[in-house]
Amino acid sequence: MRTDPHREITQLRTDTDRRFKKVDQRFERMDKRFEQLRADMNQRLEQLYRAINTQTWKMIGGIGLIAVLDRLIERIRTLSGATWDRERNPMPVSIE
Repeated sequence: MRTDPHREITQLRTDTDRRFKKVDQRFERMDKRFEQLRADMNQRLEQLYRAINTQTWKMIGGIGLIAVLDRLIERIRTLSGATWDRERNPMPVSIE
């Protein structure tokens, strides 16, 4: 018994299309999942960047404030006549 080649090709094409459709659906689901993961990662990275950036500027500001206060204290001590031995004691040793 001989089968119709056109019918076999049509059947094969239909089966192949059905399989590819299922595979395409799986890829679409995976794409959506990865897109959501990427969006979540981007959001987390942005939050982390903001936190680090904020902390960095706070530290820079704190260091700058310490430097300014150090110079201010140094000038006040110079104007008041206090001597300061930084090597031995971080506090003034005497006021002249």
